Amino acid sequence: MRRHDPDHKVVDELRLLIGSQPLLFDAPIVISEELADLAVEVAVVWTTGPNTVMVSFSNGTPTTGGGMHVEGFKKALTQTVNTYGRAHDSSASWVRDLSGEDIREGMTAVLRFECRDPEILTSNDHGQPGNKLASLEARAFSERATRTQLAKWLDHHPMESVKLIDKSRAAAEARVESLRERDLKRRQPL
Repeated sequence: MRRHDPDHKVVDELRLLIGSQPLLFDAPIVISEELADLAVEVAVVWTTGPNTVMVSFSNGTPTTGGGMHVEGFKKALTQTVNTYGRAHDSSASWVRDLSGEDIREGMTAVLRFECRDPEILTSNDHGQPGNKLASLEARAFSERATRTQLAKWLDHHPMESVKLIDKSRAAAEARVESLRERDLKRRQPL
């Protein structure tokens, strides 16, 4: 099994994906952990725009359908940002948690997972497009590494953390307003 890359080639891949888009903050967040037969590397950054791009791999194979390693990352990202926001929001206006969709708005991420004997499901297995990593162990490992290292990053980068939370809140407010407008249109008589 190939071990994770100490030079963080995921950062190079991330830079190719973001191109010249304006970033919310300069340096990407890099998460990298290895334990026995498992290794995960993630590079993530937010652009000022609304588009979310996520590219994932398992043992070098693109997992275009995502998978457990992606689910673990997303869950930890959502929980960790919300935990940080509740603990550090000086305005005391943390009314409800941000959704994962709100937090991921504008996010670009590259996630590489390595494990022995990955179980890759293809589109034929469930009728969904793309390859998907099906390992529960991958989800737990990816989630734990993301939660631990992202929490440290947020604590050590308070200015960037505020920018991320402000962007996520703006996305949440826009989503709620859009739902409100759609609901009002539904209630109008024809």
